Amino acid sequence: MSRGTLPALLLAAGQSSRMQGGHKLLLPWKGRSLLRHAFEVLHSGACDPVITILGAEAERLRRELPPQAHVLVNENHAAGMASSIVLGIKHIPAGSGGAVIALADMPFVSPQLVQRLCALFFANRAEKIIVPEHAGRRGNPVVFPQRFFDELLTLQGDQGARRVITAHSREVALCPVDDATVFADIDTREAYEQALRPGSTGE
Repeated sequence: MSRGTLPALLLAAGQSSRMQGGHKLLLPWKGRSLLRHAFEVLHSGACDPVITILGAEAERLRRELPPQAHVLVNENHAAGMASSIVLGIKHIPAGSGGAVIALADMPFVSPQLVQRLCALFFANRAEKIIVPEHAGRRGNPVVFPQRFFDELLTLQGDQGARRVITAHSREVALCPVDDATVFADIDTREAYEQALRPGSTGE
């Protein structure tokens, strides 16, 4: 790991049950699929490696990624998001110092935001949990120092990493964001169509 560079876990194992007509991560976005877009955002944001965790329809989704991409298949993905986080944490390279945890269905997250989060992480000596915030709400992606990895490995169900953030509120550094990009996700056809409208940022 070099200063300014962190590994990332890209969580993409969900079943996309609320999206009618196919898996949401295969929907087109700016000339590529939502999954490929999310991967490239992290890669362009100086994350290395980008470890993508697939689950439902893993074979189809794998074809959306570069051949050299680091891909894990979560056979237990139906148990919830925590199982993907646990699997990913176990495969982060030793000595990484921390990791970005990102969701694949948030297309408005930019490489610049990822870079800001990583820069704030290193500015805090790789000791704080870095969380983006807009209008009093906290969003994603989140950067976790390595010292919280053992606790992340205890997560269960569909709670995600919020439990760890809440338990260590004094260890959180907030990164202000000007719009709703940090919590705008694509779960339904309506949300996708709204996101495609010119000028949309998910608000």
